[in-house]
Formats: sequence, C-alpha cells, structure tokens
Amino acid sequence: PVPGGGIGIHNPACHPSSSKSNCHYCRSNMTDEGKFVWFSDIHFDPLYGRAGAVNDASCSDGSVNDAPWGKLGCDSPVDLVRSSLDYAQSIVSEPDFFLITGDLCRHKNDDVNVVAMLSGVADEMRQSYNNTVFVPSMGNNDVVPDYHLDVLGGDNQLGEIREALSDIFPRTRNDTFARGGYLSVNVPGGAAVVLSLNTVIYSVWHSPNSTGVGDPFGQFAWLEMELATMRREGQWIYVSGHIPPTVGSYRRTQLWHGKYLDRYLALMLEYSDVVAAQLFGHVHSDEFRAASLGGKPLPPLLMTGALTPVYSNNPNFRVVRYNRLDGTILDYDTYFFDVAKANDAAVQPQWKISPSFREAFGVPDMSAGSLSSVADTIASSEKAGATFLSRRKADIFEPPCFRPCRARWNCTLRASSLEEYRGCLLTAGLVGEAAAQPPPAGALHYVLHPGIS
Repeated sequence: PVPGGGIGIHNPACHPSSSKSNCHYCRSNMTDEGKFVWFSDIHFDPLYGRAGAVNDASCSDGSVNDAPWGKLGCDSPVDLVRSSLDYAQSIVSEPDFFLITGDLCRHKNDDVNVVAMLSGVADEMRQSYNNTVFVPSMGNNDVVPDYHLDVLGGDNQLGEIREALSDIFPRTRNDTFARGGYLSVNVPGGAAVVLSLNTVIYSVWHSPNSTGVGDPFGQFAWLEMELATMRREGQWIYVSGHIPPTVGSYRRTQLWHGKYLDRYLALMLEYSDVVAAQLFGHVHSDEFRAASLGGKPLPPLLMTGALTPVYSNNPNFRVVRYNRLDGTILDYDTYFFDVAKANDAAVQPQWKISPSFREAFGVPDMSAGSLSSVADTIASSEKAGATFLSRRKADIFEPPCFRPCRARWNCTLRASSLEEYRGCLLTAGLVGEAAAQPPPAGALHYVLHPGIS
C-alpha cells in the first residue's frame, strides 16, 4: 500500500499501465484526486511586433498592430504569456505542481538572449504561482544553437539554464541538472516523484553527433537508479520531458535515435509497475500514444499542445486531474482561446474550456487500456476521428479524415518507432505508404522546427 492507505502501485489490476485498471474495485477506491497545471512550448518571442521577430515578414512592425495577444504563424508575445498564466491561476490557484515540458524560448534563437528569455518567463510564472512547485524540462529551443549540447566536452549552457530558471527551479536531492539537464522532483500531496529528462541528447537532430556514447551525461544510469529506488520505497512516478519517445505526426519520422529509444522503452516496460505516465511536449499537438513492447502495454504517453500559435494552433494549456494514490491520470481539461478573434486591443482573450478527454471519448480514465480503446475507436469511427482532429490544435478546423487516414492515425498512436509504424501500415493494407519515404516538410515547419516531425 502507498502512504495514506488505498490501492498500492504493486497491485497489477490497478496500475495505470494495466488493461484491468478500469475495474470497479480500482475506480471505487480512487478517492484522493489532485490537480496539476501543464504548459508546454511557450516559445516566448520578446521581439514580437518588432524587427527581428520570428517570421519577421508577418510578425513584426505594423503587421501585428491589431494582434496584441498573438497571431497564427507567430511565436508568443509577452501579453499572451501573461494572459495564459493569469487565467490558469484564476481556475487553479493551488495546484499540486506546475509541469513545464520545455521550449520556453522562441524559435530561431541564435541572435537573441536565451538566458534573458528563460529568466523572463520564469519570473512571470513565479509571480502567478508564488508557492507552487515547478517541474521544468529543457527543450531544444532552450539551447543555442537549436538542439546543440556538447556531450563529449561538457556544456556550460546547462549551468546557465539552471541559473536562468532559478525563480522556479525546485529543490532536488542532487543538482543533476547543471551536469546533465535532468532532475528528480518530489511532488506535494502524494507518494509521487516526477523525473524530468533531458531529451535533446536523444534527438535525431542533436548536435554535435554523440551517438557513439552509450549513455550521454549518465542519464540512463541515473534514471534506472531512480526507478529502482521508487520501487523499493513504494512510490509511483511520472517521467516527463520535451521530445517524446515516439514517431512524430507531421511527417511520421522517428524522433529519437534508435539505440536510445530501445534502452528507454526497455526501462519503461521493466518499471511499468512504478511509472504511472509519460508526459511530453514538442509536437505542438494534443496527442497520446498507446504503445506496447513485446505485446505488453507501456505506461501511457501523453503529449500536450502548445501555447505558441506559430504552427496554426490556438494557444492552449492543460489542467490535469490525477489519482494521488497511484498516479493514474484521470482526465484533463484544455483551456484555449480563438487567437484570430481575440485581436482587439481593448478586449482580453476569451479563454474557453474544451470537453475533457473522458467526455470527448467516453472512457473512465487515461490508463493504457483506455488509450488503446480510444485509438481503436478513432480507426473505426469517423465521428471519433473528427473529434480527435478537432482537439489536436485546440479547435482549429482540419479536413475530413476517412478510413485510410484514420488507419494511419491508429498506427501513429500505437507506434514508438518507425519500424513499428511501417509494420502497422502493412497490417492495415497500406502497403505503398509503408514503403514510402517521409514527405517533405512544409517550409515553415522545416525552417523553424525540423525536428518536430
């Protein structure tokens, strides 16, 4: 049992990765519900509305005079950052913790002061949530150049990022961030720990190339040690980070190098009795993965949308409800506003709430079993597919998705690797697509964020 009574994480019928986690016994004992706020891909652009803004031609000078809260195709102005934090604070003033899954800084960051951007966003967050525990992760746009960390020679950027985030940096048992970009955070309100990973070093876009290193910055050894400790102490954990260990949904390419992906997934399977969920950002899209390894379900993988509207999404963030006793993600609400309608300098953005995940898909929680059921429903139901697509970009219209399109999505939602994705396509009868090369990235995606694909 976990501290405080109730169901322990070692009851296999009640663990979030179990297909049995929806049983009546588990649901009837989930009485200790907590909340956390989840922001990702803020991409604060201090030059928005001025020369040098991201996508300078459409995001600077007179072109944004009537768009103080942001604009589709542009990174986030400070007014958008402040509005989102103020609204989050108004609906959840005392969350158990505040999760940030990376990319606080704008795209194309080579010629701007990244440390100043990081510290500026951290200061805004601390002003809104003065007594809250923050759990930050580092994104690829939080380093300079994009995706650059020197694994072999050591990298002073990590210490600089640690100092820039000092306003929100949590107390940790060991200061592992300055040497490797990862950390372990004890979460108030339950027997819980969040392990925040440095995923930049596993990306296929990481530079300088360090794939000859088996364990960059010693992160895998640390992760395995933390997981073993949590098991001995009867605690559950969330694993968080920026770049998710999966296939991207833009071009269906694998986001991590295979050798690192394989090692990580093996750890997730081995410690699936401890890992309640995997929480990531980067894709600027509300998605999930219901993946397995060797026929056994992996812990649920959730990816949240982005605050920046740069990739034609409405600005959004999440409030997540979870079971403090075993970590099961029960549900989440997405808050957003229609950025195209909000650009009246005299009117504050009208933040709205989407139907929760449970309401949208008719499942009892966000366990691995529930996510697998939703993936099947998306493949078989045009209505469910349309619901899923409308939520991806926070109420931005997407064209109809017919059966082959939904089959592709089902394969994406179940794949961790490109090999798995292509194998799924073959099973679905999409033989030509399984053998095809990824389509070329769109110009905006490639220039700003090639690794999102």
